[in-house]
Amino acid sequence: MKPVKVATLWAPVWQAAFVALATSLGGFFFPWWWPAVPGLLAGFWKPGTPVRSFVASCAGAGLAWASVAAYFEARNEGILSARIAPLFHLPGGGALILATAAVGGLTAGLGALLGDHFRRFWRSLLLALAAEDVVIPPDEEELRGRR
Repeated sequence: MKPVKVATLWAPVWQAAFVALATSLGGFFFPWWWPAVPGLLAGFWKPGTPVRSFVASCAGAGLAWASVAAYFEARNEGILSARIAPLFHLPGGGALILATAAVGGLTAGLGALLGDHFRRFWRSLLLALAAEDVVIPPDEEELRGRR
């Protein structure tokens, strides 16, 4: 049996914490799809399996959205969720909070999948270019600076 590195075990926890914090802080300023952005960054930044990236980002954003929804549920004593839950055929405020968490979690999870796959694509592209000995031309600004 191969030993597991401690960093490998803690990577999803840090990823979920990053996504939860970024989702909570940015949620007041950005649109509803904001959790996809920290999910994408976390999926690109931390290498791992796509499933771990998805689950960690989904858990982080879902927890953040559920806590914000529960906070507002408690502040207005459930009046708003009691009126909105029947529109979605949900039994009550708790189910509406879970649905809110699911939407936020899926948004961040799909962003993390995109980030993870983009990192894999970028790495394979660089490896393919290196294998073919393709010379990447310098930028025009670098050429102007040399003149």
